[in-house]
Amino acid sequence: MYIKGTLDFGLPIIKSDLQIRTFSDADWADDLVSRRSTTGHCTFLGQTLISWAVKKKSIVARSSIKSEYRALAATTADVIWIKHLLTDFNIIQSSPSDLFATIRRLLLSQTIPFFTQVVSTLK
Repeated sequence: MYIKGTLDFGLPIIKSDLQIRTFSDADWADDLVSRRSTTGHCTFLGQTLISWAVKKKSIVARSSIKSEYRALAATTADVIWIKHLLTDFNIIQSSPSDLFATIRRLLLSQTIPFFTQVVSTLK
């Protein structure tokens, strides 16, 4: 039934620049039963969506900061893989990729001494 109603759906491929832009997010302990975090990211080549992932983590993160770091690590690994793949197609990325994330907690952790100690122990 689902497929029948979505035959006209699709992902548009738009001719645009070949700049990689990635968006990352994490929900810390969002599942009320398991308290596991959910992370996700999506990557665009220009205006075309080329990669996305959402995953509920198998372990419980002790803090929202750790959950954000894990999300950024997974996102960075995906971007590196995509850059290598583009290089195989002779599409060279001369400028750094844009990575957008909800990092309010990470920024807060760098400005308050207590949080700075917590972050340094997570690294």
